[in-house]
Amino acid sequence: MGVTTLINASEYFDLFIMVELGLAIIFEIPAVIFVLSRIGLVSGPFLLRNTRYAILVAFIVAAVITPTTDIPNMLMMAGPMVLLYMLGVLVAYVFGKKRTVPSD
Repeated sequence: MGVTTLINASEYFDLFIMVELGLAIIFEIPAVIFVLSRIGLVSGPFLLRNTRYAILVAFIVAAVITPTTDIPNMLMMAGPMVLLYMLGVLVAYVFGKKRTVPSD
């Protein structure tokens, strides 16, 4: 019939695994922020001050993870990353370790 496939099963599964692994890592953002805030490496105000850099990194990571070059696919990855970052900021405010000033 003259029909040829453009993608084989190996390429399809590689793409599927890459996207799923990227999503799995993305959904760990609040947990990582929780651990870092409990240790005292980051705080809620620090994360809130650096939100614009987090959004930039989210869009760069989304551009790398998404298999196509169109904007809606990138937004489908970057949107949850930004929302999960904001959830992480809230987690850092609630559960973060308060810094103590050493007394002399």
